[in-house]
Amino acid sequence: RGMSGGRNVPKFEDFDGNNDGYISEQELIEARGIRVSSRIQKGYPMRNIGNITKFKEIDKNSDGKISPEEFSAQQKQHQMKRQRP
Repeated sequence: RGMSGGRNVPKFEDFDGNNDGYISEQELIEARGIRVSSRIQKGYPMRNIGNITKFKEIDKNSDGKISPEEFSAQQKQHQMKRQRP
C-alpha cells in the first residue's frame, strides 16, 4: 500500500530509502519531495504544506535519525490534529 494506498498515510518504509531501519534527515526530505510531487500531479491541493513537521521535532531523542517508534508517534500526533474540529 504505502504512499498510494489506504487513506494515503505514508509508511515508515516509504521514507527509509536505504532500509537501515531509520530515517535520516536527507531521506525524509527526499521522500517528502516525492510525495508532494505525486500529490500535485494528481491535483491534490497543498493547503498545509507550510505546516510540515520538521525533522528535529520528529527526532525526539536528537540522535540524528528517526526510529520506527518516533515515526509512529508523529503519525499518531498528526492524526489526532486532523480529527480535531
